[in-house]
Amino acid sequence: MSDANKAATRQFFKALGSGDVATLKNLVTDDVEAITPGTADISGTRNYEIVMQLAKAFPLITQSGIEFRILNLTAEDDRVACEMEGYSTLRNGKPYNNCYHFPVFFRDGKICRLKEYLDTKLGDAVLGPYILK
Repeated sequence: MSDANKAATRQFFKALGSGDVATLKNLVTDDVEAITPGTADISGTRNYEIVMQLAKAFPLITQSGIEFRILNLTAEDDRVACEMEGYSTLRNGKPYNNCYHFPVFFRDGKICRLKEYLDTKLGDAVLGPYILK
């Protein structure tokens, strides 16, 4: 199961960064939770609908989506630890490059929960004006 979960995690972040909602729908449960811990404006818990809306927004607010480069994947039981970097350029030409760590949790072969650890100050400053409208 570990290899299948790693493959699904890779697919998820490729689809998320490119706005491929059709692929995302096949990879997550209907009750998926995406959690960004902290007190930043972009922090909070997002449900299925909001995850899909964010995925649709990335190609609209960036020049070519977000390229997620996975640095490390470690899988055990029903979870995958994913360390990665994201690279993008906003439509206005401003770069948005961030570092991430995602514990990704699976249920019945689909992603049911993610916790997003990132530079939330950078996220607030660069993405906040677009995704917090």
